[in-house]
Amino acid sequence: MLERGHRLPGSEVTSASECLNGSLVYLPALAAMAVVGGLLAERKHPATPFILWAALIFAISVTFRSLDLAMCDAYQIQGRKIGTHFAWHLLNGLALFLLLSASLEVGARRPAGFLTNDRGPA
Repeated sequence: MLERGHRLPGSEVTSASECLNGSLVYLPALAAMAVVGGLLAERKHPATPFILWAALIFAISVTFRSLDLAMCDAYQIQGRKIGTHFAWHLLNGLALFLLLSASLEVGARRPAGFLTNDRGPA
C-alpha cells in the first residue's frame, strides 16, 4: 500500500497517449502468426502461405489502427472526417479469412481410422 505523499512513477503525466494508440495488445497475436508461419515454412507445410499472408495483412492492419487518431482529421469525405479505422476492420476480416482458409483448405492430418471403422490394412 502506498503511504501518503508517495505516488507511482509517471502518475503526474495526464496527456500522454497510449503506445501505438492502444494497438500494442495486438502484437503478441502478430508475433504468434509470424512464428507459426515460419515454423510451417521450415516444414514445407501447405498452410504456410495462408498463415504468412495473414500475418503480413494483420501487420498492415495494426499499422492502420495505430495511425487512426492521428489521421482522423486529415481526410474528409462529403464533409465527414474519416480516419483509418475502417481499413483496420477490412484488413482484419481478410486476415481472418486467410486463417480460416488455412484450416479449411489444408485441414487437419488425421491418422488412419480416425472417427471411422477403417483401420487400414490388417
